[in-house]
Amino acid sequence: MGVRRADSLDLPTQYKLSHLLRPETLFKKWWCRPRLAVRIRKNAASLTVEEWARFVCAVETIMKQGVGAPTYQDLVDLHVLAMSQSWGAHGSNFLAWHREYLLRFEARLRLVNPLVTIPYWDWTANPTPPAEVSDPAALTRWGVTRRANIGPMPSATQVANVMSNTTFPSFQPQLQSVHNQPHNSVGGTMATAGSPADPVFWMHHAFIDKIWADWQKVNSSTTAKPPNLTEVLQPPPVFKLEVSQTLSTVRLGYVYA
Repeated sequence: MGVRRADSLDLPTQYKLSHLLRPETLFKKWWCRPRLAVRIRKNAASLTVEEWARFVCAVETIMKQGVGAPTYQDLVDLHVLAMSQSWGAHGSNFLAWHREYLLRFEARLRLVNPLVTIPYWDWTANPTPPAEVSDPAALTRWGVTRRANIGPMPSATQVANVMSNTTFPSFQPQLQSVHNQPHNSVGGTMATAGSPADPVFWMHHAFIDKIWADWQKVNSSTTAKPPNLTEVLQPPPVFKLEVSQTLSTVRLGYVYA
């Protein structure tokens, strides 16, 4: 007598081998529903040598001539343009605009290496820009300049004062004011409209974005949200989201560690 295949047995559908091997069956009916996969943006101070190498390599790859659009320079030019347009990138949409800006930059890096995420630079704990993006030869290669002596950074107390706000209209401008100091303290390229040309820009803004994300966890009332939720961020086709669609980092696919 031959051995009958499991699929040929007269079993209820939910017990047939071909059905059990379907991932959605195993997760939903036998184990648990899969969690939403999210990327983790880490503190720059905790990155491994390998993680730094991935990040810097991806950045330098999109800096090269002949690479597919958007290039690194394309993204820098977008920020320069934003400084002269009425998109609210440095006004009413400061946090939402830069959140999507970081998202587009990270997506471009991940086309080079899908393991890359943007590390954040916590200048309250580490006031000097990370050494991995501060090598003089690399800065020259990138066309980036900085002050010879990095100036003072915002303190943890200043950040705590920002976090004490309970409404978005008061929180955003105060955080933006604090955000200005690292730009000026690093100086050089960071103090210009073309500041994203310095890779530390992205890490600085990732920390600003993290502060907003942390604030959102403890402030969820209507007044803790931007008043212009239906406004579409500019410019298309690079930017695609309404302000309301930038409010959840999890829905955008990332969290901060």
